Amino acid sequence: MPVRRTRPYELDEGLRGAEAVELITPSAGTVVLGAKVAGLTEVGGTGLGGQLFNVFRIRDGRITAVADYALREEALEAAGATPPAWR
Repeated sequence: MPVRRTRPYELDEGLRGAEAVELITPSAGTVVLGAKVAGLTEVGGTGLGGQLFNVFRIRDGRITAVADYALREEALEAAGATPPAWR
């Protein structure tokens, strides 16, 4: 039976933990991170629906850029990735 929480999971007051994460590496030097965070509704007026996606650019083992996306499809497109066919 799935666990249902009535309020966001917080490690400490104001510091939320992710309930689920997804990592996709479409190519060397690019990583897409998706995080499902209960209670995460919006950032800067953009609705998130409890999820946030980041595209990391990596060079020589260091993160050189991070871009935030509200939608998974936008993050995958920016990373040059196609949605994985999970089995």
